[in-house]
Formats: sequence, C-alpha cells, structure tokens
Amino acid sequence: MQLRSGKKLTEEQKSTPLSRTQSKKRKLSCIDPINSPSTSKIHKKLSDEESKVLMDIDTKESAAEVKASSSSVISQLVFEGKKANLSLAYDTLTVYPVLPAKFNFRNGVAFPLFIMIFNAMNECRGLSYVMSGDYTDDPRFKKLGKIRFVHRDCDDHNLYHQDKFNLHDDHSHIKFRNMLTHAQFMEIMNIFLKYEIISKDEKNQFIEKYETCFINTRQALDEAISQTKNQTETIVKFISECKKNENLADLHDYLLSPKFNELRKSPEKMFHGTDEKGQVIETSHSWAIIEKAISLQMSLNIEKNSRFTPELAKTQSRQLSTSHPFIKVRHITEPGKETDPISPTFKAFKKGDGKELEERYESHFHKKYI
Repeated sequence: MQLRSGKKLTEEQKSTPLSRTQSKKRKLSCIDPINSPSTSKIHKKLSDEESKVLMDIDTKESAAEVKASSSSVISQLVFEGKKANLSLAYDTLTVYPVLPAKFNFRNGVAFPLFIMIFNAMNECRGLSYVMSGDYTDDPRFKKLGKIRFVHRDCDDHNLYHQDKFNLHDDHSHIKFRNMLTHAQFMEIMNIFLKYEIISKDEKNQFIEKYETCFINTRQALDEAISQTKNQTETIVKFISECKKNENLADLHDYLLSPKFNELRKSPEKMFHGTDEKGQVIETSHSWAIIEKAISLQMSLNIEKNSRFTPELAKTQSRQLSTSHPFIKVRHITEPGKETDPISPTFKAFKKGDGKELEERYESHFHKKYI
C-alpha cells in the first residue's frame, strides 16, 4: 500500500486507501510570460513556439501586491536548490530562479537560466494534463479563450506563496487542475532535470521531502489520538490546525481506512457523509462532524489566503467539489424534514460569502464533541 506520494506505508497504515481522485486526469493551467519590457529581450532570443511557454515571470515591478498571508498558515513544502528554489502548494508548483546578487532583469541580457526555465515550461505545455482556461470564472480571462494566466494581481496568486520565499522575487507558476499526484510530480521533476534546472541529487532530495510530507502528518495524527480518550474531538482539533489543503485531502483518505471504521459505527438517518468510493451515505455523528470539519478548514484556508472574490470562490468551489465530493454534502439534517442535500457552508463558500463562512467555521470548531 502506498500514499498518494508513492511512498510505502508502515504495517499499521497499509489498509489506507489512495485518493479516489488520483486516477482522474489532472490538468495544468497555461501560464505565459508577462508582456512587459523586462521580458522583451528574452522573447527575441526564443522561437515563436518558445515565446508561448507556460510561464509567468513575476518581476518586482510587474504588478501590485496582494494582501499578506495569515500568520497562522503553515509553510508549504519548499526546496532550495543551486539554480532554483521550488515551492509546492495543493495544486501549484512555484519556481524561483536563483539569480546573481547584482542581476538586473531590465539590462537586456537573457540570463541562461531563464532560457532553461522557458524551455522546461514549454515541454510541460505538451503534457496531456494541461488545464483549459474555461476552469476559471474570472471575466479577465474570458477573452483569452483556453489560456489562463496567473499573474501577481490575480485573486488566487497569494495561495501559491505560503512559503518562506520573497513574493517580489522573480518566479514562475505551474498550476494543476487538481491536487498534484506523485506521477505528475515525478514527470515534472524529470523535465526540470533534463533542462538542468535541478541536479539529480536535488531531484531525489525534493522527492524525498514530498514523499514524507503526508506520512509525517498521518503519524502526527496517530500520536495525538494515542494521547486522548476522546478520538473525535482530537481529530477535529487536529484538522483545525492543518493549514495545507493537500494534507487535509490526504487525512480524509487516511480516516476512511478500515483502521478508523469505529468512527462510522451506528449510522443514523440525520447524519450523512461519504464512503471510500465518494458516495453519500447515512453515517455516524462522529464521521459527519469530522467530514464537515475538513470541508470547513479547506474552505477557510482558501478564503483566508486569497482575494476571496465571487469569481474566485466559484472557481475554487468547483475544483474542490469535483476532487472531494464530501465538500458539498449536508452532513447533519433534521429527521422527517425535506432538506437540501447541498451544505449551506458550501453555498456560502461558492458565492464568496467570507463572513458567513467564518461564522459557520467558528460555530463548528467551538463545539465540544463527545
């Protein structure tokens, strides 16, 4: 049995299911260079095809800042290399070229590293999981047809910078339609190795970091549970402290394993949740509130670390509900009443109502579950 990262599990964890979405096709968004004077000389050194690479070089002078990230956010997976620093979020890999101290991007010199990154991104463009732009509802992208650009002034840009690197440094984004899979991560690392952006040793080091990320979170949950008698309350508290949606998605898979079947004992008609196949079923009070907690935390992580506009909310809600069906489930209903199966929390998230979302979050996580 393996994690979504591809790393083997311990004996205790072997019954854990992989993500139900891992077998689905994931797609990258097309990311092109900013049309600015700072990149014009580099474009002249590239072919017509290369000038359409999937890259967004955010220069220090290129656009306005987005709001600062929440101080409570846990830094995402990062790796510092000789030529490039890498930062991995839920559905996005960000590449920061390591530049000489006196390098000036406006001096007209096409620094070789940028050419290497352009070429690597151009090869990424040919992958079968490149994302089409109709996945965004931002009106700024309508005229671009199937091309979606990620620039510094985009509503979702700050979601990809929950790391220790400087937001103002030159960087590029590779954005996936859904959560990055191990196979896709390996494929992109191989492309970066091919164009000598990273060395073989650096590739192996970053892969090791990636693979241990999910195991460490699962082990931390196991440790927390082992020190308490109230399993459900401990899990809910653990979820509230997890600010990375990739880890929350993996924890949901882990909690669906037979090891935690006790959580789903004694189902009742008023409680609903999803099973290992993603189907909505009657379930226990414990599983209903745990799934609801994960739904709320994933939604709040996005709301707190982006410009949470209606356009962004609509796009992100579609992505989450496609990848994780439990997000939109109404987990608790009133017996004997006709009830909308769609969660009011999901509705608040979808329409970009941050105030209602936060109120529902506070109400859920301040309860005591016995």
